Order: sequence, then C-alpha cells, then structure tokens
Amino acid sequence: MKLKSILIIIFIFLLSFLYAKNPKNPKSMKNTKSTKSTKDTKDTGLELGEKLKFETKGKFNISTKILKKSIQINLPVMEKHRFVIYRSMEKEGTYTKIGITKKTTFIDKKLFKGTDYYYVAVALVKEKNQWKQINSSKTGAVIEIKEVITEVSVNFTSVPKKAVVIINNENIGNTPVVKKYKVGEYQLTMQKEGYKTYKDFKFNVEYKKNMKVNIKLEKIKGSINITTTPPGASIKLNRKVIGKSPLRKDNLDLATYTIEAALKDYQPIKKAVILNSETPASVNLTLSKTPVIGSVRIDSNPKGADIFIDNIKRGRTPYIVKNLNAGIHALILKKKDHNDIINEIEIEANIQKNYNFTFVKEHGFLSVKTSPNSADCFLNEKLIGKTPVNSLKINKGIYNLAIRKENYTDFKEMIRVDVGQHFKRDIILSMQKATLIINTYPDKATVKIQGKSYGFTPFMSDNIQPGKITLNITKPGFEPIFRQLSLSPDSKENLYFSLKALPAPRVVTPPTGKPSVIPTPLPVKQVPPAVKKRPVVRKGTLSATTSPPGAAFYLNNKYYGRTPFILSLMPGKYKIKFKRSLYKEWNGSVIIQAGIGREVNIKLSPVETYLKINSTPPGADIYINNINYGKTPGGFNIPAGNHVLNLKKQHYDDYSAELKITGARRRMTKHYRMKKEVKKYLFTSIPPNAEVFLNKRMIGLTPFEYLDIKDGLYNIKFKRTGCRPWQKKIKFSMGNPPRITANLIALRGDLLIRSTPPSCNIYVNNNRVGVSGNIIKNIHAGYHNIRVTKEGYYDYNGRIRIYDNRVTSHRVHLIEKPKGNLSINSTPMNAKVYINSLFRGATPLLLEGLTENKYRVRLKLNSHKTYKTIVTVLGNRTEYINAALIPGSDCCLSNYFFSKPVLWYIASGLLLGGAGWAWYEENRALKAGKGKYRSVLHDTRNGLAYASGGCLLIGLTLHIAFD
Repeated sequence: MKLKSILIIIFIFLLSFLYAKNPKNPKSMKNTKSTKSTKDTKDTGLELGEKLKFETKGKFNISTKILKKSIQINLPVMEKHRFVIYRSMEKEGTYTKIGITKKTTFIDKKLFKGTDYYYVAVALVKEKNQWKQINSSKTGAVIEIKEVITEVSVNFTSVPKKAVVIINNENIGNTPVVKKYKVGEYQLTMQKEGYKTYKDFKFNVEYKKNMKVNIKLEKIKGSINITTTPPGASIKLNRKVIGKSPLRKDNLDLATYTIEAALKDYQPIKKAVILNSETPASVNLTLSKTPVIGSVRIDSNPKGADIFIDNIKRGRTPYIVKNLNAGIHALILKKKDHNDIINEIEIEANIQKNYNFTFVKEHGFLSVKTSPNSADCFLNEKLIGKTPVNSLKINKGIYNLAIRKENYTDFKEMIRVDVGQHFKRDIILSMQKATLIINTYPDKATVKIQGKSYGFTPFMSDNIQPGKITLNITKPGFEPIFRQLSLSPDSKENLYFSLKALPAPRVVTPPTGKPSVIPTPLPVKQVPPAVKKRPVVRKGTLSATTSPPGAAFYLNNKYYGRTPFILSLMPGKYKIKFKRSLYKEWNGSVIIQAGIGREVNIKLSPVETYLKINSTPPGADIYINNINYGKTPGGFNIPAGNHVLNLKKQHYDDYSAELKITGARRRMTKHYRMKKEVKKYLFTSIPPNAEVFLNKRMIGLTPFEYLDIKDGLYNIKFKRTGCRPWQKKIKFSMGNPPRITANLIALRGDLLIRSTPPSCNIYVNNNRVGVSGNIIKNIHAGYHNIRVTKEGYYDYNGRIRIYDNRVTSHRVHLIEKPKGNLSINSTPMNAKVYINSLFRGATPLLLEGLTENKYRVRLKLNSHKTYKTIVTVLGNRTEYINAALIPGSDCCLSNYFFSKPVLWYIASGLLLGGAGWAWYEENRALKAGKGKYRSVLHDTRNGLAYASGGCLLIGLTLHIAFD
C-alpha cells in the first residue's frame, strides 16, 4: 500500500506541474491568474494587435510602478467589472492585449529588451450576455535601467551594533554601514564575537531608492563543569559563591571567568577559564596541603633563546631549572629576529618535566599570475607590483586583492593568508568592449561583422569585441562594401557610407545583325510633358548622445526616446532638447544635410545648490567626496545627487554624514556638532577572548577598546586558558600605539592509548581521532572525555588530562560481549536470507557466533512476497525464526504491462530527444525573428523535459520496488 501511495503522489505531482505551464505566456502566468484564453479575447470584441484609439483621459485613472525587471499596473476598485490590459512601445501605435484581470494590480514581466519607454492602456468591460467596451485610460512608464542598477543604497544595521558585514566574501565594514549595490542576489554574512553567525545565501537587492537591512544576532551561551581533588571545595565564580564541587554552571555569556576553590586544611587555588564556544568548558582544580618543588628542562628550536620564568632570567636553552614550586609558572623565551614565545608551564612535585618550543615567524607567501601579464596588483588598495608576483612574503591576515590593467575589466577578490601558507591565484582578465555606429544612404542595409549578421542601418552597438574585424554592408540593387577595421578597447567608431546603385542591364546586338533573344521589357508608362517627376530627396542621420546617458530626447518638441539615439531625418533645421532628472535642461538646434551623418554629444550640467556648513566648534576642515572645500563656517555650490560629508578638526572626532541634494532648493544650511576626541586603544589577540592585564589589573577581554590611558610605561599581559601568556612593556604616548595585538600560542599535547584488544576506535569529546596503538597528536591541553569502541565489545568511557608538549599514555581493557545463535526456517524452503542487507545463505540456515545486537532479517523467494522482521540476538542463547511465505508479489502493479521499468526508461529517452529537437528549433526561430513560434517551442521543450524526468523517476521507483 505504501508503494501504491507513492506512485499515486508522483503521478499527481507530474500532472499538476505540467498543467501549471501556460502555453501562451509561461512567465506572466507566475505573476497573475487573470490571463484568459483566446476565447476571452473574442468575447471582448477586441482582437490582438488591433490598432485601438483610446481616449486620452478616461473616467478612471491608472498608474504604474517599476519593479525588478517588471512593471506593476495599479487599477481602481470596481465591482462586477473587468479590466483588459494592453501595451505598446509607441504612444499612438498598435496596442497588444496581454491579459484580463478583476484585481486592482497586474504585473507584466515580459518586457521588450533594449526599449526605454513603455505605454500601458486599459479598457474597462462589463460582463453580461456579451462584453462591450465602456471606457478606457492609458499611461506611460519610463524604465531607466542604468539608474535602477546604480542607485540602490543599502543600509546595513544590526542588534547589537559593530557586527562585521561580508558581502560575496568582501568585508565592507562594521554596522551601521551604507553601501550601493546593483540589483540582484548576493551572499550576506554578519559576524560578531560572542554571537552566532548570520548567513543569507540569497540576499536580494531590489530596486528602491533606500533599502534597509536590520539583523538581530543571537547571543551564544556556554557552561562550565567544575571539579576539585578532593571534592567538596567551596567554589567562587568571579568572586561570587556558586556552590560546592563538583558542579555545573549553565547559561553563561562568552567571556573570561575567574574560578576560586577553597577547602579547610588545604591551600586555596585560583584559575581563569575562557568561554569561547557553546562547548562546555571543564575545569579540574587540585588542592594541596603543603608546597612542593620540582624541576624543568627547557629546549627550543633554534637553540640559544633566553629563558625567563616569572620574569626572572634563568639561562639559555637548552637549560634545566631546579627548585621551582609546584604549580603554574609564566615562561618567556626570547631570541633575536624571532617572535617571543610566551607560555605557561606546570611544575609537578619531585618530577623533572621537559618542554621543547619552536619559534614561528608569522608570515605567508603570495603568488599571482594573470593572462595577459604586466597587470597592476594591489593589496588593500596598495600597489605591490606587476604580475606575475612570485612568492611575495606578506603578514598573516585578510586582504582585498585587486588586479587592474588598461583596456581590461578590474578583478577583485578577498583572500586570507595564514602562517606558512603559499597562496596562489591564476587570473584570466576579460577585455573591455568597443562601440560601433554605422549610417548609410539609403538606410535599411544589412550589417555583417566577421560574417555574422548584426541588423540593419542605422546601426549602433556597444558590445563589439576589440581588435581587427571585417565589416560587410549589403543592400539589394547596390554595390556591397567591405572594410577592415581595428577597434580599440572602450573606443567609439562612427562610420557613414553612401551606397552606389548597380547599373541597369543593356541589350547587346550580335555581329550578324540579328538581336539576341532577350525578355521583352515591360511597357513604360508615358508621363505627360506637363508633369515633372519629383527628384528623390536623400535623408541624413542624427546620432544623439549625452554624458551621462539616459536623457530624454526631443526633436521639434516631440519626444523620440532616450540617449544614445540614432534617427534618419529629412534635410533641414531642427530644434533639439535634452532633459534628465538632477541635470539642467539643454536646448539647441541642428542642421541635417542630405546623405550626411550628424553627431551631437552633449555634456549635461548638474543642478547646483548653494550649501552653507556650520560646526560647533568652528574651524573644522570640510571634505565633500574627499575634496577639501575650506573650513567652517563656509559656503559653496554643490551639484545635485548623493554626497559624503566629512568634518575634521584636531582633538575632535571626525564627523561623517550623507548629503542628499535634490536640486529643488537653491540654498541650504547645515549645522553639525563635533565630539571631543577621546584617546582609544584597541586590544586584540589571536585567538580572541584573552584577558588583558594593565600593571596586574584586568581591564577587559579581547577584542575591546580602552579609553584614556595616561601617558607612561605599562606592563601589558594577555592570558587565555589553553594558550601561553603574552607579556610586554609598552610605552603609551599621545594615543600611540593605537592597537596592541598579541599572538597567543595554544598549549597542545599528544595522546597514546593502548587497548586490549588492539586497533580500537578512539573518540575524544565525541570526535573520532584515530585507533589505539597510534600516537594522536595536537590535542588541546586540559581535560577531555574519551570513548574507546570496537564491534563485539562493550564501550569504554573515561576522562583524561592532556599535558602541554608531552605524550599522555593510557591503557584500556574492553570486555567482550557474549555470542548468540540464530536459526532461520521458511515454508517453502530455499528462500534467500539477507542479514542487515548482506546475503548469508538459503533456508534452512543456522548462524552461530553472532554478537549481541538487533538484526534486520529479510527472506526472498521467487513468486512470493518478501518476509521482513527484526530479531534481537542475546548472548549464550539461540533465537528461532519460522517464516510462512505468502505467494504473490510485493507490488500491486507487478502484473500490469506498464509496470515494466524498461518501458518508462525508453519513454524518458524519447521525450528527452524531443526536448532536444525543440531546443534546436527554438534557437533557429530566435535567429529568424519568429517570436510567437519560438514561444510555442519554448513551452514544448519545457513540457517534454519535465515529462522525461517524470518517466525516469517512475521507472526508477518501479525498478526499486520489483528488485
């Protein structure tokens, strides 16, 4: 029954999906359910493509709204009425019906490419016995694609603030941050220490003047397990009593905590622990009654490093230091031309411990190759040379890599270089395109570039591959033109050709005097002497471009489109006008001559506003878009648009603001109050969450900012559990150094577990790390939970402590599970037996020596239904299975013809071949300009492809069912 239900669901899903496809317009079907069939078109009495004369203003109004690559048409609310939607690319041209709706909105996604102006017309019809047109209205919607792409300003904010914002692996700053993006999908990541990382792999930037994104980050909580030897000690967490050991403290913020343990007749002990993840931290404190001493041998690679223990110099490596009190001591190793090693060492009573340290230089290498070579390579906008860059030594960190080369598109990527890593990147740069404009007299000549047809004259394209190209211009009845051109990247070539007509054929008389047999020419219509034939007037062309593009172009006060624009005109003088928002209107005239192309390139002047800037206190430097405009108070003219204002004054914090100048006001006054500068010092560490001590006083947990440290010499110390401490004397003077960073080296050790039996699986904190008998390296120092497992044996669970720079050994003895037996019989016999999907023989069957466990048993016999059961085998016992097999099949469809999987595989292949044929014909229709035929082929291809996938899925299901 389950298989039958699955097959029914698959059929319903396949049929519903194919039914949802609209054969007329699949794209618009997703956005509106109001599109009707051809029958609806006939009922309205309005045919598709009919030239309709709508009234300029109807009794109702409609409006449009620009969405992402679509237009939303807003309609009035009218009961018991319907709206018929039409569209056209010309105001008084042919309006084509695109749908019928009862709703107040209609979304059209099927826009024409390469058009700037879009007209919408709506007819209101009433449904009785027959629909008839009652009233109409129309409007225009301007689609400025370039403005849509470049003017989306996204404001990123978060709770809490100062979260790192990463877009497509590029760090754009800390919240709140504002940046402009093109419309489309991006990968958004927000990170903040102590909070869970937020990720959105399909962050959608929509067309809005201002887009706000506010993310609330979830705080990470941790817990601490505290044990003492001996138990029962009083425990304080950050000087607050929380109970007696052993205990567990949950729901703690990620931070550094100080744990104190006290017990009568024992010396008190104190330890710091850092919570930096959701994984519970474990702390074990060993109390002692009397102080004891031990020794330590310290070595380094390379040797000869100065040894400081508790800030007292003890010698040079290798060296044995004796008579040290048992417990934790601070160790510092110093060697010229190497970074200091800061760590904690543990001294045990009457034992000499050995430590060996390796100095690490914190840098990596970068190699960059490009095709072509000799491109400028930038790291964080700083030029490091020309490609190829080979094995460049750089510090560990995250960098913004940029590659720039003249005539090629810039390449940008965020990279991370770790210590000792050799980061390599091979980059292929893409060349910029060239612009080609071609005019001919007469026009309508075919343009071919490199043998490929590109359209007719007048011709304009900004997507031509630079380099040497072959140009071919042909027109029936005229001599063809061939040219070899060399186009530079990002160049603009404007060409004009006057085509020569081919001579008319002549009648030739042979030497014999008899005329050759030629077709009888058609009689020429005689023109009366008084009537003169009008001479043919040759047209000229006008190419209009503006900087910036997208300006509305008017010729003799009639709108013709948006720049760039090419137009064929009769000779004469014309008035021209350009309009664009935020720019001044430009008026002029142009004279068009016969057979000559005229090019007009206008640089529009932005609308300016007089802006006055005041500040408290005065005398601050004014920067707008990083250009100095004097000091406050000051006034100046500024063009319309979005600008970034920065005010700078010594001993005061820099002030930044965004200025939005619309040009609607001629004068504006702005006043800003600046805050007095506070000395800020940034403390960071790798890894983070380290305690920072200023002259033995804890001041914070990295990363953090500390304000107003008085000038002087201070002893700075970084401490983090599981890492060697970092200590250094730093002189603070006038806010310098602004950043103090410590690179903490983790304490690590090795683990060796010997087991009986050998080769058991080892798990540390529920993570498999290897097998017994092998040394497991690089485990963080401290207490860990271990588990040793092997099939046929009971698991071993325990707890072990890993010491820094030392191999910890542990022996484990696993107890073997008792064995059991399984007897399997069936009626009829000779059924195949599968235990946990493995074939073990045929019935009757006795399996001996099975481990205690649950087993899945399956019996299969031809012409009988499969028998399935689960049996538990216990030690020193025999379990029995006696199965009576039922004649028949596992599936109710097995006896039907269409249940054969091979038939569905063949049907899937045939349907897939048909989809391939439809795809081939669709491409041919696209090149031939057959839009309607191409739409039908597109829907046919999708339907066949989906049907092929459905047949393949059904065949696989039947194959599995009858296997």
